[in-house]
Amino acid sequence: MTIIAGTVVKGKQLGRKLGFPTANVDAKLNGLHDGVYGVLAAVNHQFHLGVMNIGVKPTVGSHLKKTLEIFLFDFHKDIYGEMVECSILFKIREERRFDSLESLKKQIKKDISCAAKRFELIGITTQNKKENLLFHQELNLPDLCFYKKCNNLYGINRGVYNVIDNWFFEYGITQVAYRRIYILSFLSYLKEGDQKVSSKYIKFGAGGLADKLSRFVAAYIEETEENILG
Repeated sequence: MTIIAGTVVKGKQLGRKLGFPTANVDAKLNGLHDGVYGVLAAVNHQFHLGVMNIGVKPTVGSHLKKTLEIFLFDFHKDIYGEMVECSILFKIREERRFDSLESLKKQIKKDISCAAKRFELIGITTQNKKENLLFHQELNLPDLCFYKKCNNLYGINRGVYNVIDNWFFEYGITQVAYRRIYILSFLSYLKEGDQKVSSKYIKFGAGGLADKLSRFVAAYIEETEENILG
């Protein structure tokens, strides 16, 4: 499984001034497209939901270096010098320039709200902020119960569910709860691309399921030599 990993370094602390403190991460981006993403981040072996921005911060100035920064939900610790391991679950929007910092601040609020709703939709929010996300009850249901959850949300049959589950397992995501996060994220990705269809049943279209899985990986999973989370 692929993870974007890097060390938290000091930045210009603009996010803190806007009311949204971010962790600036020194990491190899390997061609990831600029934009705002919903992410699952690991810090000191604890998992956190967050919003990540990749880009050159065009609102702040021109000709800036491409950076990666993450706003973690309900997180207030000093983690300078710590390693952060981050997986992209979905894209929120492209990076763009705003007319003022106030407009940027309003958009950041919208981005966080959008991400929170998406996390809730795919079932990985937690009421207990001290709870390790991977021990969340919804992610550790018996297999049949978790399949029924996917069926109720997205209308997929057991055969399709098994193919997706096996595909992510073979890709290297062997931890059950972590794999289920990716199953839900992938199904959400499919549904988002099929918004014109009123039915809850997902249509795979040209290329079928394999093509959609490949597109999902190409968009949100970065190839590295090591599976950091194992």
